[in-house]
Amino acid sequence: MGSNIGAIKIYDGDGNLKDEISAEDATIRYQKYYELSDNERKKFDRLNSDDYIETYQPWIYGKSRVMREAKHEIVCVVCFKKVKMRSEKAIFCSRKCGYKKSNDRARSGKK
Repeated sequence: MGSNIGAIKIYDGDGNLKDEISAEDATIRYQKYYELSDNERKKFDRLNSDDYIETYQPWIYGKSRVMREAKHEIVCVVCFKKVKMRSEKAIFCSRKCGYKKSNDRARSGKK
């Protein structure tokens, strides 16, 4: 079982290390002193399993999202350039053209 509770270091007032508690021992102490119901214990164990971390927390392992392929051909409403975009709802070829359009609207008073 993995553990979200890390090793604990205990220092005295002068900054000298007095004691160190391992992650496993800290988890056991937590479960011993804070009595968990059966459902809470199952959830605690499930959240600390390696399978959960790999499945539901992919950012821990640096897995990146896959970018969709640009396959929808559009014509920009500002510069009239033909480009391929990832979304079929896109109407601008770039953010620059989008900003131009919103600035033109702001100057003319239209919404």
